[in-house]
Amino acid sequence: MRSQGNQLPAIFSVGKNGLTKIWLGQVLDALRVHELIKISLQQSAVVDIDAAIKFIQKKFSDYDCTKNRSYASSIFAFFKS
Repeated sequence: MRSQGNQLPAIFSVGKNGLTKIWLGQVLDALRVHELIKISLQQSAVVDIDAAIKFIQKKFSDYDCTKNRSYASSIFAFFKS
């Protein structure tokens, strides 16, 4: 799955506004449509990558997230199989 994710463009980003309920809802909508999405963290992000992963995992028990090993400031989110 990671190799597929590396080829995807990031369709969401986390920036200076951080992680909001509106942002989270949009991520969930995208996950319902796509099996795998890529989320990037901007340099201006107020949270680090580990906090973003924990936030998503806490809110979406059916989905999982992992760090992108090829690009340290992005996350893959996907439905747990």
